[in-house]
Amino acid sequence: MCHNIVDGRFYTECRHFHAMATYKQDCLRENCVFSVRHTHPYCKSPNCIRMMAQPVQNPIRFSSMKCANCRARDGTCTLYLNQKSLGTDPCIFTTEYLYWSKCYVREAALPKMTNDRFAPAIPPDGHKSHLNTLKVRPEAWRRLENIYSLENFRLEEIIIAWIDMYLPSYSLGVNNRDEATGETLSIPCPGTDFDIMYIEERRPSDLSRLAPWIDNLALMTVQRIIHLIQPNTHIWSFSLAEEGDLDQAIFRYYLWSLPNHIMERMTEDARKSVQYSSVIVAFQPPWILSMQDIKEFAKCRSFPPFREPGNAFPTPLNSTHRIWAKLWDLCVRRNTPWFVLTSYNHWTFGMFSKGWTAAFISGVYEFNAYSPTITECLTFWIASAMRIATTLRFPKVPEPVHLPPIQIVARRRAEIPEPAISESNWDGKSVEANSSAGVFRAVSPGVSDIDEGPTVPVDRSRAYLESVQRWMNDMVDSNHVMEPVDEPEPQPAENAAQHPPFDGGEWLAPDGE
Repeated sequence: MCHNIVDGRFYTECRHFHAMATYKQDCLRENCVFSVRHTHPYCKSPNCIRMMAQPVQNPIRFSSMKCANCRARDGTCTLYLNQKSLGTDPCIFTTEYLYWSKCYVREAALPKMTNDRFAPAIPPDGHKSHLNTLKVRPEAWRRLENIYSLENFRLEEIIIAWIDMYLPSYSLGVNNRDEATGETLSIPCPGTDFDIMYIEERRPSDLSRLAPWIDNLALMTVQRIIHLIQPNTHIWSFSLAEEGDLDQAIFRYYLWSLPNHIMERMTEDARKSVQYSSVIVAFQPPWILSMQDIKEFAKCRSFPPFREPGNAFPTPLNSTHRIWAKLWDLCVRRNTPWFVLTSYNHWTFGMFSKGWTAAFISGVYEFNAYSPTITECLTFWIASAMRIATTLRFPKVPEPVHLPPIQIVARRRAEIPEPAISESNWDGKSVEANSSAGVFRAVSPGVSDIDEGPTVPVDRSRAYLESVQRWMNDMVDSNHVMEPVDEPEPQPAENAAQHPPFDGGEWLAPDGE
């Protein structure tokens, strides 16, 4: 945010992005290097408050102990003089207090995540993962039919416009960290005015170690932002759902909602209202939800019916449809239409229609995306679900007027003994495209083939088939009716007295016989 004073006016609409200050107005100082004509990251203007390093002939002084950027002690700072006249905190660039502005949300890009050396290899670009074996099958009660792209509704422009309009550009006079809850702005912004301490999380090797990367960076930052712009939402938070799900080793989710003990005391109508404003943030590791997987998920435009007309068996689901089915079941069970799907490296945002027959999905954003950033997108998505942001409305789609309640039957582990067939065209060992095995797995990956002998081949010889045919001819006549089989005549019933059940002892006959 550029706060240069030009002609007595306070300019706050400069979106710098360092040398990419092309949005709305650039810095109007003639010698400000934030202009698009320059590339240096610091302004050398004598009166520009964004000067942070090498203050050549600049009256502004700095205190490195308490302030990360501009902190004038002699009253010569232009920001100090003008902010003081506005009646706000004159020192807003501090490590203790938040200089709350749109600029942080615009520049808060997620840091790069490096996987653990023991983590499975990520498929090359353009290849799907062979590890995304969600245990989802076709169900008659699943209503999803059509999927629409939100890119047609200019979603990115809506997000940027809402951030510019709704988020304040002045100091709120609050601490970056909430001491009562421990939540804080945690996404670092290197090379900017925002001094956010960053401690890298442990490199993920499984789903449980991926969760802190999502929770402690993106979710905590957005939770803090929502609580600052809407203090009445302070009891809302992200919580990791603990459920005995069959796919919990490869699929987990966070839920933005109220705590369970508060929900239990609510009326049914109030509980439904909270559920409808909740958001599900589902995540899978990047070696399971690869870039190609999430791209095909976002590009999917229809969901197959349970059974095609004329078919006796349900329509099988491919890997993309299984992810959609998993999210649909989860959102219906939670009664929330808003969801996010991420692998941390890539993010996509979606929602379901009121009748659950249609879905709307955004494009795929990388973790370090700009204009908008993941912080902007996630903040806007949470605000839209809670009706804080009303610029995004549910697009109208044709749906049945009267729909019965959806009854989702929980599946047990015994009902799904093995994962779905992998559709991968990559063997997981080579980066070359033509290393694909091109075959399906015949058994579950959990079954070991160590010390197992070769499979006995099926005897399909001509002699074997002829013997089967002769057997069928002997059992079936020309009309394909089984020949009657002679049954033995029933034997007459015998007197039990003549044949006692045991041989031991002597039987006493009645008198006269």
